[in-house]
Amino acid sequence: MPGTQRTAEGRGPVRYGPPAPEPGLPVLPELTAVIAAAAGRAAPEPPGGGAPVREAACRHWGRRGLPTAPENVAAGPGAPALLLALLGAYGGDVMLPRPCPAWWTPQVRL
Repeated sequence: MPGTQRTAEGRGPVRYGPPAPEPGLPVLPELTAVIAAAAGRAAPEPPGGGAPVREAACRHWGRRGLPTAPENVAAGPGAPALLLALLGAYGGDVMLPRPCPAWWTPQVRL
């Protein structure tokens, strides 16, 4: 009908949730100190990270009740590279959590 204003029934105002968290985890203070100490070196780190970085990660997780050894730790330049390395080393089926970041599924399917 002309002049009649329609309103949606049973719908309230749109509510927005809190902003999404920034991607990734903060750099651990122990790792920051080790990496800063290595800034003057020109030699590249070995694949998976050098012993000082992996040992610092082990100390961090050990204080949180997750003891591990440096030979069971890998460091990398970000989650995509670490996920690809894990897939290459594992060589089996991978179970992904749902929901998960959108880039995980295609990378696992590689």
